[in-house]
Amino acid sequence: MAQKAWRSSILCLTAALTSLPVAAAPGNAADEWGYLGSIYLWGAGIEGTTANGSSIDIGFDDLISNLDFALMGSLEARKGDWSILGDVVYMDVSAGNSSTIVVTPGPGPGVPVQTVGRVEVKGLVLNLLGGYTVARTGASVVDVIGGVRYLEMDTSLRGQITVGPATQPVSVNADQSAWDLVVGLRGRSNLNDKWFATYHADIGTGESEVTWQLAGGVGYRFDWGEVSLSYRHLEWEADGNEAIHDINFSGPLLSAGFRF
Repeated sequence: MAQKAWRSSILCLTAALTSLPVAAAPGNAADEWGYLGSIYLWGAGIEGTTANGSSIDIGFDDLISNLDFALMGSLEARKGDWSILGDVVYMDVSAGNSSTIVVTPGPGPGVPVQTVGRVEVKGLVLNLLGGYTVARTGASVVDVIGGVRYLEMDTSLRGQITVGPATQPVSVNADQSAWDLVVGLRGRSNLNDKWFATYHADIGTGESEVTWQLAGGVGYRFDWGEVSLSYRHLEWEADGNEAIHDINFSGPLLSAGFRF
């Protein structure tokens, strides 16, 4: 079902591209490479389901309170109608917990059972895309894009269970990764000489059943670069052999970009 939806989306995208006006030829200034390096904070929550049907629901406030390290940024290079975009999101989140329950196996006093554990989740998302401008007006530009996306999720549980004088260590690991090819559109429209609007849409498949992304927002230009506020949704659906069936990251994104 997901594969059919993916093929239908590709056909719709192709039809949309054939209806776009031809891009105007770039001027002399377009003969040089220009760069935009951005750092951003993505206030994304994580939702999904596991292979056994259990729900995954981690709010952004939980991520922040248990965050060990995060790296979020992008680098865009453009020359004329051609562009290259690299984007990375890395998060390392961990949380510890301990509890004690009393088990009464029969007559007499109960036996205390203590569990101590720590869960660590590391997530990495990479996007490497190439683009070509297919439509250009005085205020707007539209690029067709294509490239690869990589997802890696590493989950580990370390702990111990103590029953009376005996202690038993516990260790569980679950790793999942996927490479996918994606295609899509992105664009920018100038609202005036300072304000602008952006959008991005892509879809693809590969080692995942399907992956797709939607983003849109507004920004403001400065002499040194730009600041933007947008909303981004990124989703995967895996095949039936993976521990995580589907997962998505969704939330507002605040970015600061520097031109050089």
